[in-house]
Amino acid sequence: MKNAEYYINKNNKTVFFNLNSHYFLYNLKMGVFAKVEEPIYFLLKEWDGKSKAVISKAMHDGNIMIDVEKLLNQLNFLYASEEEKKSDFNLKENKPGNFWLLVTDACNLRCSYCYHNEDSKKMFNSNMSYETAKKAVDVFFPKYADKTTIVNFFGGEPLLNFPLIKQIVPYILEKSNQYDIKTSFSISTNAVCITSEIAEFLKQYDFFVTVSIDGGEEQHNKTRFFSNGEGSFEMVRNGVQLLKEQFDYLGARVTVTKENYSSLSDSFDQLFAMGFDAIAYKLVGACPEKLIVASDDLPIFESEIEKIADNFRNRLLDGDLKVSDRHLQWLKKIYKKPKRSECSFAMNGKLVVDPMGNFFSCQETVGNSKFKIGDVNSGIDLNKLVNCSPPPLKNRGICKDCWINDICDGMCYYSAYVKYGSFDKPIEESCAEIKDSFLDSLFLYGELYMNNPEYLNKILKSSFRDVREVEKCYNKIKNIRKAETQSLS
Repeated sequence: MKNAEYYINKNNKTVFFNLNSHYFLYNLKMGVFAKVEEPIYFLLKEWDGKSKAVISKAMHDGNIMIDVEKLLNQLNFLYASEEEKKSDFNLKENKPGNFWLLVTDACNLRCSYCYHNEDSKKMFNSNMSYETAKKAVDVFFPKYADKTTIVNFFGGEPLLNFPLIKQIVPYILEKSNQYDIKTSFSISTNAVCITSEIAEFLKQYDFFVTVSIDGGEEQHNKTRFFSNGEGSFEMVRNGVQLLKEQFDYLGARVTVTKENYSSLSDSFDQLFAMGFDAIAYKLVGACPEKLIVASDDLPIFESEIEKIADNFRNRLLDGDLKVSDRHLQWLKKIYKKPKRSECSFAMNGKLVVDPMGNFFSCQETVGNSKFKIGDVNSGIDLNKLVNCSPPPLKNRGICKDCWINDICDGMCYYSAYVKYGSFDKPIEESCAEIKDSFLDSLFLYGELYMNNPEYLNKILKSSFRDVREVEKCYNKIKNIRKAETQSLS
């Protein structure tokens, strides 16, 4: 299944793997990646992660003359307690880095899996007013905004309320300057109503644009269609072409359903051919059961994830940074693990305001009154926020003892809530995706570290704004790739 021999030591929360007789380990608890000598590798691999005396004796018996205390400190195996090293996100102490404005509930599509179809929600089909948007900004920036904040416009289809976006963006920048907040903008759109004017505006304010699209024409039209049943692909493609005239870098997001999970890697290839530079994917959440990827589908789904990872690897080795966003983000987490990287719903990492001015801490919960945490007139009720938040993974049922707990992002908590009625149980298919994509990425990290650490360093420190520069920095990898190709011919 994987391109490396590997072993997961659950006692010391470490993945050990061997690439062509080069030995690596990754300590998940502390986020430490290291290349080690073979004897050390096999000793640590069997160690229980607790008793220094046990490993000291094993090294002595193996005639390995190394200061055990120094070695374990270097590898961060002698870590402090969980409480000393990490803290849960708290809105009073840590500011959300994401502010979502759901500028409309209306949409020009009727996607079969839309989370607004959930029974407990109501489709308002209303636009946010400028007054509501202004009040939301006035609540957020003085009290809750992080020093670096992303403002994301969402819906419904946000561009159906483009007049508001044009009006509120300058006001957001005014407030950002007033409170010394570095603000950037993003938008998630189905691209159906993109015009030259809209594309130029988004470029003027340096938006990061993500297009919701589910593959090539055949796959996309199965689930993303208009109210009359007609597929939307042709209009989406026209919108993408207008965006490409303005943007050097464009992202896509694929929703994974029963309709497209078995051809996911082909969908990636078709979208890259369309001109997208980065593609993210997400398992569908609250939607009809017939559209959800089930446990019986896992072998095929896992195979598709591995194909995507392999294609990402091959492109990197050819100097082409066409990005599988999931795997790139894993590489960056491996390089510099954050305190906690799980779903922002659990960490209160975002604030969302709906068209009526109600606050939520996740866009998936909008419309479900149980998860309302305030409004633009009364502000945010911190007690409601705490009561609505899912438990962090370290406290979440069977998750707390899982080997990948410390780096897991938990995928979508709300999907689990909809499926099981509580946050305590993870969705099996999400767990499989997390583990598979992480391991594929970890082995790629080791391969790049071994063959060309300079190139790896460039990739890890890049953002979407300087990808073209990174693509120039692969000469050493290019020669390795050339040798690989010749050996196969």
